[in-house]
Amino acid sequence: MVELAGSLRHARLAETRTFLGGGLERWRNAKIGIIGLGMLGSRFAIEAVRSGASIWACDPGFVDVENTGTAPLRPGLSKLDSVIQSCDELEPGRASGVVADVRSVGVGALCACDILVDASDDADLAPFLTDVSNGLQIQLIRGAVDGTG
Repeated sequence: MVELAGSLRHARLAETRTFLGGGLERWRNAKIGIIGLGMLGSRFAIEAVRSGASIWACDPGFVDVENTGTAPLRPGLSKLDSVIQSCDELEPGRASGVVADVRSVGVGALCACDILVDASDDADLAPFLTDVSNGLQIQLIRGAVDGTG
């Protein structure tokens, strides 16, 4: 893979309305907390890193062959390790996280995030993440693919 300088790699992004006026620099300094690395969360994590942000992710799961039909994951690894490997291929060191249920992680890791993305598709997790988001005053985005968890 050819190494591209940050200024070239994100030159088109810097010209978009979203990233004008220092927005790209804020994005490059942001840490996005992603809970759930399945069909939606794994893609979001990789694309966030591709566009310059850093991610911290949390998922207790491991990749089964069945996961590979719907998500860019590598069998035999934890979902986290699979996503970190993909992110490191784009920009090394911009992805980190923990293989665990987010309810057992503690708020220290979460309060280091600038925004939280709930991609868990877990309705039972929603109240907990809402409480954490409100308590830490960190924006929460909730996304779901099919609601099956």
